Amino acid sequence: MNKDLNILLLARYAPNVNGTRPQCDDVNKIYGDYHNKVYEILSNHFERIVPSNTPGILFDLPQGISYIFSLFNRMPFNNSKVFVSAVAEYYGINYLGATPNISSLAEDKYLTKMLANYVGIAILKGAVYFKMKY
Repeated sequence: MNKDLNILLLARYAPNVNGTRPQCDDVNKIYGDYHNKVYEILSNHFERIVPSNTPGILFDLPQGISYIFSLFNRMPFNNSKVFVSAVAEYYGINYLGATPNISSLAEDKYLTKMLANYVGIAILKGAVYFKMKY
């Protein structure tokens, strides 16, 4: 068992600290099973796993966390894809996934088109559409 990493597991259906799983409907059961299996695998290989099913834990991070294993890739706010990696970068903690700038590039088709055009790859012209917030 690895004692070097103290892992924060972030997943919508991650077990609570007491080991109970959050309820999920039939549509999301596969995610609940997947998140539980990831928790089980990590628990079998690492001594300290802190599971959380809320990204808010990042604002009151448990002491000693050395790695963030996040399965949160969609949350109900703009640019949520880079939230966990950006906070991890702020704290200087290693994490699963790409850096925020690379994730942003991958998520934004227009930026990707601009980069492709810059390096000489022929692309169709793109346009930016977004919702205005008042």
